[in-house]
Amino acid sequence: MVQLEDDKQIVDFFKAVSKGIRRYGIKKIVDKLKTIESENPDNSQDKLKNHIIRVVCKTMSVQENDIYSYQYRGKVTIARNLIIIFLKEYLSLADNEIGLLLGGRCRQVAYNTMKDYQSLSRSNPIDFNNFYVHYDNANKHIKDFSEKITKHNSI
Repeated sequence: MVQLEDDKQIVDFFKAVSKGIRRYGIKKIVDKLKTIESENPDNSQDKLKNHIIRVVCKTMSVQENDIYSYQYRGKVTIARNLIIIFLKEYLSLADNEIGLLLGGRCRQVAYNTMKDYQSLSRSNPIDFNNFYVHYDNANKHIKDFSEKITKHNSI
């Protein structure tokens, strides 16, 4: 994150933001500020977010770029759903934040994914083979990484 060192820099920053809002609209400016915030490599939440995406893509054998696209279905959709579930479980992100993260989808995508997830059953062989096998495999790696980050940050 950019560090502002004196009052003049802070005032200049807000003048620039104000000008940008007038020119491009508040939504575009807020989205850009969120992008800048998420580029901070020291942020453990961002590290975990990126790790979740990498692990799920590797587990499901899909390309990371495919997760953000609207053109793919099947295995990519299952991977996207797993990412949504893990982001909710480990980071408690809001539905609209998850939608923005996954290529600008609306918040209902995350909401409906969580609703569908709650209706799955481990005792159903189809749910188990199509979903829980991948979920358990990815969850193990994500949990280990999450604990490592938590332990590192508490030192």
